[in-house]
Amino acid sequence: MTFTTNFKKGRTALKLARESRRREIEAYEERNKALVRRRDKRCRFPRCGCQRLGVTMKAQREVSHERHKGMGGDPGMVRSETDAMILLCRHRHQDAVVSRTRGTLRAEPLLVIGFDGPLRWMIDTGCAADLMDLCGVYPATVERLHKLVDSGKRFVVLATESAVGQCMVGADWQEWLIDKLAEMEL
Repeated sequence: MTFTTNFKKGRTALKLARESRRREIEAYEERNKALVRRRDKRCRFPRCGCQRLGVTMKAQREVSHERHKGMGGDPGMVRSETDAMILLCRHRHQDAVVSRTRGTLRAEPLLVIGFDGPLRWMIDTGCAADLMDLCGVYPATVERLHKLVDSGKRFVVLATESAVGQCMVGADWQEWLIDKLAEMEL
């Protein structure tokens, strides 16, 4: 009888400890998500049209993690640090053809401080070429992009931030593509 009672108490204590740790991790993540929302204030994608859409499903802002929860969880709470999260509208985060979840859009930190500092936006090379080809613009650039795809270059720079939320765009085709993506139809 004593063994069974102690075993049950031990199991209950273990469950309570696990539950307490889970709540601690969730609270830590929520605090840091609030800091990311305060830091970024709006979708970090350059010129994103989510501001003019108002409150729609597309325009809802979500905190995107650099490392997805399914890639090993977060026992050390590293994935929930502010330097590993970015604020994006739902459209650019997961719903659009060009989005982080679909793997056609990347945000790469430029400094050791991660997303707390400026970043570089990268777009899937084939996706960029296909979008431009579909619209019939910059045929020479489309040809160069297709050559990059053939050579195995998966991503190409779309824009670079000079500071958090302040983007610099290089070539005309990048400018055109960012404007198209900002319309939130792609």
